[in-house]
Amino acid sequence: MSRKRRKKGTKQKNTSSLKEHRRVRKVLQPPLAQLPVTPLGWVTDLLPDMLWIDSILDNRTLGQAAGLFHSALDVLDEFVPTDSSSVLTGLISSFQLVPADKHPEAINALRSAKLYEHILPEGLKHGLSLYSQCPMLWMLSEWRQNTHVDFEVGVRYLKEVVVRLFASRSKHSTRCRMFALARMIKHGKILFAKDASEAVELLPKYSDSMPEEQQKKVESIARALFASFYGSEDLRTSRWVPYFWRHNYEISACEIRMEEPVTARDLTQNELYQLDNALMKLKSTYREASLKAKLDLYDLDRDEVLFGLTSRQFRLFSAIASDPQLWTPDLGFMLHRVMADTLIVISWLVHKGDLSLYQRFKRHSVGKQKLYKLHLAEIGEQTGLDTEELEESLAERINEELWEELLPIELGAVFEGTNSRKMAKEVGLEHLYNLVYSPASAELHGEWTSLKEYHLQRCANPLHRFHWLPRFQIDNLLSPGIVLTASSMLGDTIIVWLQAYNLETEYRSAIDAFKDDVAGIFLQD
Repeated sequence: MSRKRRKKGTKQKNTSSLKEHRRVRKVLQPPLAQLPVTPLGWVTDLLPDMLWIDSILDNRTLGQAAGLFHSALDVLDEFVPTDSSSVLTGLISSFQLVPADKHPEAINALRSAKLYEHILPEGLKHGLSLYSQCPMLWMLSEWRQNTHVDFEVGVRYLKEVVVRLFASRSKHSTRCRMFALARMIKHGKILFAKDASEAVELLPKYSDSMPEEQQKKVESIARALFASFYGSEDLRTSRWVPYFWRHNYEISACEIRMEEPVTARDLTQNELYQLDNALMKLKSTYREASLKAKLDLYDLDRDEVLFGLTSRQFRLFSAIASDPQLWTPDLGFMLHRVMADTLIVISWLVHKGDLSLYQRFKRHSVGKQKLYKLHLAEIGEQTGLDTEELEESLAERINEELWEELLPIELGAVFEGTNSRKMAKEVGLEHLYNLVYSPASAELHGEWTSLKEYHLQRCANPLHRFHWLPRFQIDNLLSPGIVLTASSMLGDTIIVWLQAYNLETEYRSAIDAFKDDVAGIFLQD
């Protein structure tokens, strides 16, 4: 994360802020998601319908393409039943509006207008011919009778089209939408309110000669309009789009993308030695401080829990520091989550200063161990497995804390009425929760964002929507930031422990020195 301060007002806002999201139970809804709108994916739901419009726009000026597009559809409009509620928009699905008995006549009309040869490039003909259920296939009937469909030409052309259209906000993809919108407007499918003067004025004036800033404004309006009205058309239920994607798996195989290997920062044995040396010095400091801590030998719950949590941080950091394989985000972030959790818990316990919380912390955990023992006994009885030895071992551990017959089993959270987020906020660690604990959940629980980042790779075939495939070898993604963040949490944990025993003043400088030593190892020029 950059240490540079962001200048106020320098970042252009193009997404809704956190404050603009509305909380509905446990979901934060952005403004648009609060509207009764069915979200559409450009690639998933819309792109296959743009194949013909793309062919009209490709390698033509905007004016030439618009003239050809509207001339062809004006001719075909004559063959759409007058009682149809839908209109020819140029989308592949819309060509099903021309009745089968009118197909020959419609093709002849296009030929008479000297349009047919110009609106169907060879590549598109070969490509669409690979789909027996394509709604536009009837326009190729005569051509297919007299021509051998070239499979390779068709697939190659379709791949180029998908790549060309893949970026939803590109000028080309936006203009494809605008062409379809123009037909909707012409047929009165889109009516503008009186206060929508900007859209009414700018849309018809859109051209290459329009200033770039105005072009972007019109394109933004067009994308929003198309998303709104496409969902209301009957064509939205067309089977063409899902058929297109699913059929592609039959006509074209997956392609493994050969990714460039990620070059990791070189790691020297000297750096590992320096890191180990810094950790040894910190351990020595902690041991010295622990001998000065005033313990309560009658009521040891507080002391033992604080010692345990701090020792846990040492163990976790030691594991990270000694094994560079853990310096990769997919593994390192999991340990960050555990260390952040430990830091939040120890900070909250010390902050509350309630001795009964330490006892609850212990007994909640021992109660879970008792529950495990009882489950083992049930399994042994049901299956005949010999679980007696393990049960006895668990019983010894449980009863050294409290006679298990007096030990209740708490099925809820360790500390009722609170959670990690509330605890972090209460002790001033909200930033740790937001920037470490919460994001690291993705790695800890194997969430989708983590899977696609570290465990999947893209199929290189455009006709497969560049879907994800298994990734069996993780590139070298060593990140010193994993160690730096862990060292900071270890240092902060020890500071909290020192505060609990009024030793911070005496040892704070040693903790700061540890953090500086680790930073110096990895941040040196």
